[in-house]
Amino acid sequence: MEITKRVYLDRIARNVAEFKKHAEVMLMIKADAYGHGIVEVAKSLENEVDCFGVATLEEGRKVRENGVKSPILATDVLSSEFELARRYDLTVAIGDLYSLERLAESDLKPRFHLKLNTGMNRFGIGLSQIGSAVKILKEAGLAPDGIYTHLYAPNEKQLDSFDDALRQLKREFPSAVTHACSSSSVSLNRYDMVRIGIGAYKGASSVTSVTLSSQRVNEGEHVGYGDNRALFDTYLSWVMGGYADGIKPGQPVLIDGEIYSANAVCMDVFAVYTKKEYPKGTEVTLMGKGLNEDKGAESIGVTPYEVMTSLKGRIKRIYE
Repeated sequence: MEITKRVYLDRIARNVAEFKKHAEVMLMIKADAYGHGIVEVAKSLENEVDCFGVATLEEGRKVRENGVKSPILATDVLSSEFELARRYDLTVAIGDLYSLERLAESDLKPRFHLKLNTGMNRFGIGLSQIGSAVKILKEAGLAPDGIYTHLYAPNEKQLDSFDDALRQLKREFPSAVTHACSSSSVSLNRYDMVRIGIGAYKGASSVTSVTLSSQRVNEGEHVGYGDNRALFDTYLSWVMGGYADGIKPGQPVLIDGEIYSANAVCMDVFAVYTKKEYPKGTEVTLMGKGLNEDKGAESIGVTPYEVMTSLKGRIKRIYE
């Protein structure tokens, strides 16, 4: 008995194809491809996308060591990692003047995209710093392969700010590709490329577990550790999967067409109060098959990103 995650690679490919109608596609495969398997997704989708995006150099190196040749942008990189980026042919994001100066001084200069801060205020060269950035680049004889920004929400105001910056930068670096829009803002895109994350993985996986035992309990009886007690007479099913596998209290699950909630979560198992007794080995859906990421997230007050990426640990992946 085990928890199984089925990943539908053809569904990811179809999702990507929809986004390619708008522009070239950078498929984000950070965080283990949002829980879908960074190596498997990259190898399967290499011919379907124009490039990949990761967060760390370690993620990029893992993909490279598994034979993927496509361009890869690593967004969270220290200046001390420039040599490693060059060694593995990884493009790095430069989002501050300090890193830009270190790049200019570096003996081994990797390819890079210049990131601008247009209002998200997380990373990025400020719009008032563009003149200084251009000066550093020109003196070092450097040119970015790309120029981009990150939207905090789909809005034209940030894009207008980005356009103002591009008018200055593209005069100096006309061949740089531009990108700003993600899955949620692709309808606003007017640039060379879109960066697709969660939109590529919607409906692309399902996670199922099984019941390990089922019994009748009476109101007031203990359920699991501590003083957790049944609030009414009910059937109680224990399901394989716990904290170590990303199960959260209150998380919805689907058994035989009925939606229940995870209770009394332990390290390895959790309880479900059910309408009837289920035989040992009955399938329990944790995600997919009518229980999508949005519904699961709403039930426990988290984002769909958390639902999609939190189910992990002792889960066997099957690719279809």
